[in-house]
Amino acid sequence: MPPVPMDLLVPRRDVRPWTPGRCLRRALTDLRPPVGWGALRVRPVIAALCVLATASGCGYRFAAGGPAVLPEGIGAVRAPLFGNLTPEPGLEVVFTEALRQELARAGIETRAGAEAELTGDITNVSGVPTVLTTPTGAPGDTVSKLASYRIFATAHLKLTRGTRVVSEFDVSGYEDYLPGVDILQSESNRQAALERLAQRLMRDAFDRLATR
Repeated sequence: MPPVPMDLLVPRRDVRPWTPGRCLRRALTDLRPPVGWGALRVRPVIAALCVLATASGCGYRFAAGGPAVLPEGIGAVRAPLFGNLTPEPGLEVVFTEALRQELARAGIETRAGAEAELTGDITNVSGVPTVLTTPTGAPGDTVSKLASYRIFATAHLKLTRGTRVVSEFDVSGYEDYLPGVDILQSESNRQAALERLAQRLMRDAFDRLATR
């Protein structure tokens, strides 16, 4: 076995950051391992990892089993505005946007001329206090105080193709949030919790619909 050159054993330090583009260029310029190290094949692995990193940086995703699709191979749907059967104003917009984001993330097209339609209704929203502090008896701390709220929501979704119902179900969940120092901050925290809850429920709904 020929001696290994010293410059391979003690590589020069390069302080430049290893971005995906630089890593890919370096790996592709020399995929062969050093002379005498024939059993070692590390740079092809680096190249493959760099390709994946570069693709991830461009917005591509790799999913086990292939891309998610709706039942019966549906690849495009109409996704109209949710119905809001609660006294909570504007909630239909929050849920509709959350559902359309999930569809777009999965590569499902939303267009007016699609044969299939995915509709939804928000059927319930409610909230309760969940955590109360225990008074210590110290001056100014003699009563329990509200420390956390919990908000619940239920939505009904239906996927139809023509006049036929393909799938129909409910999704429910809850989200916690903290009270604010005043009414405005408390309401802002509540609205943020509703948005998080809508996103999670629509993600759960798509997971139930999707097939692989």
